[in-house]
Amino acid sequence: MNYDAFKSNWTELHEGVHRYFSKLTDEDVSAINGDYEKLVEVLQKRYGYSKERAQDEFDGYFAETSRNMTGTSNI
Repeated sequence: MNYDAFKSNWTELHEGVHRYFSKLTDEDVSAINGDYEKLVEVLQKRYGYSKERAQDEFDGYFAETSRNMTGTSNI
């Protein structure tokens, strides 16, 4: 996971994250504000995931989204 890319692209990502992880509330998404650890905590809370599963779920989503945004997986 490229944490700098996540934080710097949060403005573009937050709406997609909200749609993809539909159990997240508007308040959850606002509170995340580009903080990967906060995102993982919120996914654990809303979905009942373990920390590892929350990371894996988001990392998979982020990798796919990054490929779609840039045509590569280097973000």
